[in-house]
Amino acid sequence: MPLATPPGYAAFNEASVLAFLDGIGELRDRLGGGPDSWSVVEVGDGNLNLVFLVDGPEGSLCVKQALPYVRAAGESWPLPLDRAFFEQAYYAAIAPHVEGLTPRVYHYEPALYAIVMETLSRLNRERGVTVIFVSHDPDDSRYAARIVQLRDGRLAAETEASG
Repeated sequence: MPLATPPGYAAFNEASVLAFLDGIGELRDRLGGGPDSWSVVEVGDGNLNLVFLVDGPEGSLCVKQALPYVRAAGESWPLPLDRAFFEQAYYAAIAPHVEGLTPRVYHYEPALYAIVMETLSRLNRERGVTVIFVSHDPDDSRYAARIVQLRDGRLAAETEASG
C-alpha cells in the first residue's frame, strides 16, 4: 500500500518539474526562454530528496523536493514531508547573517514540499564561495573544478576536472 500524502502532493519527474517552473513567472524569467529551451537532470543521491538541476538560456536553478520516504529503502522507511518547510525556514532565518555564503532560496511551494534555490555552481562561480561536495560516485565529478580523492583518511590524488 503506498504511503499517504497530502492532497496536491506528487513527486516530480523531469517533465513535471519543467511544467512547475514554467508556471511561476519569476522562475521562468530566471531561466530565460521556455521549457523547450531548458535542460533538466535529476542529481539526487538516492536518499532523502529529489534534486533537479535545470539550465536555461539565462540561468540555472536547483529544485529540491522532499519525498515521504528514504529512497534507498523505499516506503518501508517513511519520512515527514514537512522537513522541507523547516529547511527553507532555516535558510530564511540565517540569510541576513551569512549573506553570500548559502544558496539563495527563490521559491518554496508548500503543497509540493519543494524548494527552488540557487545552484551551488552559481554560488561558487559568481560569489567565489568554495563548495565541498562529497560523493562516492565518480560521475558526480562532472560538477567539479577540482577533484580530491581520499583513501583511508589521507590524500590519494588531486586533479583538475576536465568539465
